[in-house]
Amino acid sequence: MSRILTVAIAAALFVAPALRADDSKTGEVKSKRSEEVKEFAAFPKKMQDFAAKFAKATPDERKEMASERPNPAALVEKANKLIEEDAKDEAALEALVFLAQYGGQKFGAKELELLGEHHAASAKVGKVCMRAMQVRGPEGEKFLTVVLEKNKNKEPLGLANYAMGQLKMRSGGEAAAIPYFEKIEKFYGDVEIGRTRDGKPVTLARTVGGTLFALRNLATGKTVPDVVSKDLEDKKVELKDLRGKVVVLDFWATWCPPCRAMIPHSNELVKKMKDKPFVLVSVSSDEKKDTLTEFLKKNEMPWTHWWEPVSDSNLHSKWGVSGIPTCYVIDAKGVIRHKAVGFSAAAKEQNEKFDQLIEDLVKEAEEKK
Repeated sequence: MSRILTVAIAAALFVAPALRADDSKTGEVKSKRSEEVKEFAAFPKKMQDFAAKFAKATPDERKEMASERPNPAALVEKANKLIEEDAKDEAALEALVFLAQYGGQKFGAKELELLGEHHAASAKVGKVCMRAMQVRGPEGEKFLTVVLEKNKNKEPLGLANYAMGQLKMRSGGEAAAIPYFEKIEKFYGDVEIGRTRDGKPVTLARTVGGTLFALRNLATGKTVPDVVSKDLEDKKVELKDLRGKVVVLDFWATWCPPCRAMIPHSNELVKKMKDKPFVLVSVSSDEKKDTLTEFLKKNEMPWTHWWEPVSDSNLHSKWGVSGIPTCYVIDAKGVIRHKAVGFSAAAKEQNEKFDQLIEDLVKEAEEKK
């Protein structure tokens, strides 16, 4: 599920909103600037048409089509020139939005500052809010703060709250992110953030639902909510049945390179904990169960496996798992003691601390038997 949402969000950043040369709100646009705005407006349609054609092409046809891909470079230069001439009018706004969508490294702190100073109240800055998350430094948060203060339009406010919540989470302030996601839950849930590969809308409510659940219920020190899933024989399984044992709940998928890299480490851990009050549960989000079972036939993974196929209601989505592998360490009383996201065999000190925590919790569980 996280992979689909990532694709959807990336698509939302890539496709710019339609721009109209006659949509001026901040003053008259000179004729030459107006004509260049029309070029910005036409580019997203060119990209969409190319993408549709590319999707239907054969591998050989795609090789030939590589040179046909629309190149925004010339328009990026025009956008920069428009902004340098006058950053305040509607044409400059269109140019800044275009840069946010297609300018790559040409869009950064300076452009965000101009948008915040002159255009923060515009209905057109919604997608720029998503781009602001990618700009290094404090400028992204500054821009989003101004948008939240000055803008009155639903889409920009929804996307600004989402982006601000994400920035707060990245800086380690998970509690500080909750109010922004709660505003989305209450006011902006139907705002679209992108579309899936099959064209279905991805709303903010769908995107932040699991995140809010995790922030509210899955923090270290909280008793883990019960989980109902299925094993590889389609039998119902429940997390509460594992009470009395230390549990590592590992969210993963066979297509995930860091997840596969983690397998040798997991094997060592399981062998070390043999006959102790410990269980490793790997929860796969592979689309097809056969993909998982065939992988397990070829790879030694002698521990408990559950399967949660991709959907809006699978465990990965409900728990807001945004990246895999994600591991929750749960003690014998059912209390969450640690959350780890990602894996690198080179991170020896981090991995040793992870193993030591488990050993300590297992020892604690044995002593209380």
